[in-house]
Amino acid sequence: MEMANIVLEYLKILLSAPMVISIMTILIILIFREDIKALILRVAKIRLPGGTEVSTPQSNRKEKPNTGAKC
Repeated sequence: MEMANIVLEYLKILLSAPMVISIMTILIILIFREDIKALILRVAKIRLPGGTEVSTPQSNRKEKPNTGAKC
């Protein structure tokens, strides 16, 4: 009976809302990693509270080279 209570307590912890949300967030980040990376690279300017701005020069941004090859 003691073992069943211990297992029940672990299940309560593992299936709690914060744990499920954390696992879902990690899975979404892993699944959409490349899309998130591409989105972050396209950001040109970020405005922070207090009027601070951070911008990236266009020359530092990566772009796909146009090879002109036809298939």
